[in-house]
Amino acid sequence: MKIAIIGAGIAGLSCACELERNGVSPTIFEKKSYIYNSFDTNICIFNNSSKLYSDPIEYLRKQYGIELHPIARLTKVILNGPDNQTILEKNLGYIFKRGMEEYSLSNQLSKNLKSPITFDTYINSTEELSKSFDHVVVATGNYNIAKSLDLSTSVSSTRVKLALIYGEFETGTLTVWFDEKFAKSSYAYMIAHSNKQAIITLVVNDVSYSEMEFYWKEFLSILENKYTFIATVDLDYYTFLIKHIRINNTFFIGNSGGLIDDFLGHGIINSIESGVLAARTIITGDDYVSAIQPLIDEVKGFRKSLTSFEDSDYSVENFIFRLPGLKGSFDLSTMAR
Repeated sequence: MKIAIIGAGIAGLSCACELERNGVSPTIFEKKSYIYNSFDTNICIFNNSSKLYSDPIEYLRKQYGIELHPIARLTKVILNGPDNQTILEKNLGYIFKRGMEEYSLSNQLSKNLKSPITFDTYINSTEELSKSFDHVVVATGNYNIAKSLDLSTSVSSTRVKLALIYGEFETGTLTVWFDEKFAKSSYAYMIAHSNKQAIITLVVNDVSYSEMEFYWKEFLSILENKYTFIATVDLDYYTFLIKHIRINNTFFIGNSGGLIDDFLGHGIINSIESGVLAARTIITGDDYVSAIQPLIDEVKGFRKSLTSFEDSDYSVENFIFRLPGLKGSFDLSTMAR
């Protein structure tokens, strides 16, 4: 069986590893000259009792045989609204690193991969590959191929600015800010990877570059020069849905299939699951659409909750309960104010 995977990110690597576990060595194409993100960022994966698991690491190990190692447990969340602060301290999940370090998520997933990766190869169409391979798995992390096949719908853009900062930090802590003055209906967050370094991130939906700079300056003003900024990175992120998650012998996984909303790492589990499920249904001949439907439904619900967030909803309680990836992890009765 000849299988091509376009993209060696989280979803593509998960798919490749599952195929190898079933005796199939895929051909992997990656447009970059490496598998990891060219920028460092920290993400959270929350415990979530509203899904099939409470502990995500244990879930991935038992369900898919995937061993992941975090850089820290998430034990404290500080939520800063426009007028109040709420602190929750308990075992909430895990903190992971995205980037070039050996312990980053991509490098962890690739550790046992035996199939070679063809780097520096940009593929923007599946037309030729679908003739040469039995199956093609699209894991590019964007909607370009879906768009070329007239499959993408409801595209929305997000501006993201990340900064590496120095200061005094608590490891295992997530700090979130939400205020329309600097984030519209989005948010900013900070996660430390040591007691001296952290990544701080501002996320704003549907704004221009110049508007993003305005919001960034507004956000910096509330930090009151507490930190030393070392480097910043600007990113564009797109969320979308596609009409068909599989078309003929081509499968769409991860963000290429519109299966991710990367809220504090909310999309990581979906990326891994979609990659593994694509591999399993290719091997077994089962229906990929049916297998992936729970993820599609979850993403649709998540986006609905985000788009219905109004300025008047800026309270800690509403912020949490609008977001399915968070509300299963929080007990408001235990929160300190």
